[in-house]
Amino acid sequence: MNFRRIYNFWEYLRGTSGEFSLNNRIYHAITLIAMAVMIYNVPFCILLGLYAQAVATLVLLCFQYILYYLSRFRRMEFGRTIQLLLFYSFFAYSYFANSGVDGSALISLITVHFVAIVVAPRKQHPVWTGLSIVLLLGLLYTEYLYPSVIQESYGSKKERLIDIASTNLMYIFLTVTCLSYIIKNYIAEKNVAEEKAVRLRRLNQQQRRLISIISHDFNAPLSNINQYLRALRHADFNLKARNKLEEELSRITTDTQNLLLNLLSWSKNNMEQMDIHIGPIAVQDVLVNTLDVYYPIASDKNIILYSDVGGEAMVLGDFDMLEIVLRNLISNAVKFTEEGGMVKIGTEDLGNGRLKIKVTDSGAGIDPANRDVIFRDVVTATYGTKKEKGAGIGLAICKEFVENMDGTIGFDSEEGEGTTFFVILPSPA
Repeated sequence: MNFRRIYNFWEYLRGTSGEFSLNNRIYHAITLIAMAVMIYNVPFCILLGLYAQAVATLVLLCFQYILYYLSRFRRMEFGRTIQLLLFYSFFAYSYFANSGVDGSALISLITVHFVAIVVAPRKQHPVWTGLSIVLLLGLLYTEYLYPSVIQESYGSKKERLIDIASTNLMYIFLTVTCLSYIIKNYIAEKNVAEEKAVRLRRLNQQQRRLISIISHDFNAPLSNINQYLRALRHADFNLKARNKLEEELSRITTDTQNLLLNLLSWSKNNMEQMDIHIGPIAVQDVLVNTLDVYYPIASDKNIILYSDVGGEAMVLGDFDMLEIVLRNLISNAVKFTEEGGMVKIGTEDLGNGRLKIKVTDSGAGIDPANRDVIFRDVVTATYGTKKEKGAGIGLAICKEFVENMDGTIGFDSEEGEGTTFFVILPSPA
């Protein structure tokens, strides 16, 4: 027996958490369980000769199904009140048709009230509790004044005991099943709520840091850009000084743009769902714009930046996401490599439909103390070898984007010997 398939079917019948609230899912579950109990109760009543009660149960079962269908598949919530009124009406009918206080009907009132409290909104609880009390006292008082209205339905004491025992067992099972389901779902909802609260607190902290970085770290480069532009406009520079100033202006602009793009990517990834379009892409095409941006920056630091990625290197991924990933890896490599160093981009076919993209630098390597947290989603300012500004979230974005493309990201690093960051992605068949 495939229990997973049965469980999935049960989840479908009661509705998923994405479709319905916990209260609605409990209502659907109780309705389904109640219908199962009624299906069992019909032949049982027939065997005991309780034909009127069997017919009433069958009619109620039909109404139950209609109300369940309207709630589960038509999303009409008015059926809940109608269903509870039907339960109470059925209880009152069963009381008169099944030996009154000497029968099994009184047992069902407890369950009916339990169901009402579970599925009804909290503000209606006093109403349903009051109805249960009034109905109970009214039926007992009616039987006391007019005992003739009660129909004696048992042919023998044995039948009465069997009915009472069966009803008790049935409602014990119903109550335990419902309570177990409610507790399980309450715990699940509580865990989800706690996870959301933790994530919200983390996002609030990150947003505060984000605002701090925007307010402080964007001000300095923008002020520098403004000063350089003013100097270029008013000062008299020779060609060498002018070129140097323009190179510095270009570097600051690129750093600021990269910081802004990372912050926007981080915000979009954390606060809204990004569209992902997976398809075959050439790694060489993804690198074109990024290399055009970082060639002059690397040259300014006397860093050799080159790529030996051929046109045959293909991966399955999202073009924009992979471009952001490679831009961050190349930017970091140039940023943390000393003057006169080297940054190389290459690929390696791993077989089994996987391709490794590598960005290798000759920098100082990564401090062992920082290696465990290097991909952590923490907003904090970082600085390169020439005080290039960063927000410390680029690698966290890379990890998230690579995983969204069904890939993995990692690094190999030796202190004093440089670092190689690599991205492994599926490749087209």
